[in-house]
Amino acid sequence: MTANPVSVEFEVILGPDRIVPEQELPGILAREPDAFDVSYLQEGRLTIKSKDALYDIDDPLFFMMPAFCFDAVIKLLAGEPAPYASWGTAQEVTLNAEDDRITISGEDMDPQSYPKEAVLQALLDAGIRFRTIAAEIWPDASREDRDGLGPRSDAAIKALSGD
Repeated sequence: MTANPVSVEFEVILGPDRIVPEQELPGILAREPDAFDVSYLQEGRLTIKSKDALYDIDDPLFFMMPAFCFDAVIKLLAGEPAPYASWGTAQEVTLNAEDDRITISGEDMDPQSYPKEAVLQALLDAGIRFRTIAAEIWPDASREDRDGLGPRSDAAIKALSGD
């Protein structure tokens, strides 16, 4: 099995000088369970990178992660554009499927292009990792936030598997 040429990672922004990579979240949760904001306000960063391109966006995680990692996967597989309007900033981007590439473009950025299959799988994988850690960090999150992740991730898994 070859490594995916695209990686998608997320971080939690706990303060102006404190950005925590997803791999460190279980440790932070164990040591500082009160370090996190309420689920729908918790800021984070999503980073998509390959050897040729890098894109990142900051926004509340419960808004951003399912939009990029589940909903966009479904739209892109259907050949539809996947626009994203940041909830916390004025940043707007669109993901487009073009043959075997996914291009991310926006007003204030040069277009970034990634291998289609690789970026779709990497987005879905990041979303599943987020869903897992979110259940641990915010077990009492609002039903809408918490329960909405399941059907959205299941639909993206089904779409990507071709079922």
